[in-house]
Amino acid sequence: MKKQKVMAAAAAGILVVAGLVVYFVFLRQPAAPETSKIIKVVPQFEKAGKTFLNLGVLESPVFKSLNSYVELPIVSEEKGRANPFLSY
Repeated sequence: MKKQKVMAAAAAGILVVAGLVVYFVFLRQPAAPETSKIIKVVPQFEKAGKTFLNLGVLESPVFKSLNSYVELPIVSEEKGRANPFLSY
């Protein structure tokens, strides 16, 4: 008789824990964000939308004074085998 009471209490505890998990994971509505945080983010998106590429940088004397240390055009060498799945 005592063993049955312990098993019933354990089963009830497991059901309560399972119910809480289901509620908090699947059924509870997420908390609404604070409006002050939303208002702070909106100006950043407006600024990002107005950003554009300034092509005047290409005409800058600083940009024109940059040196290229690479020989152009770059020729790629053939590497590896034609069929890498063939055995040696």
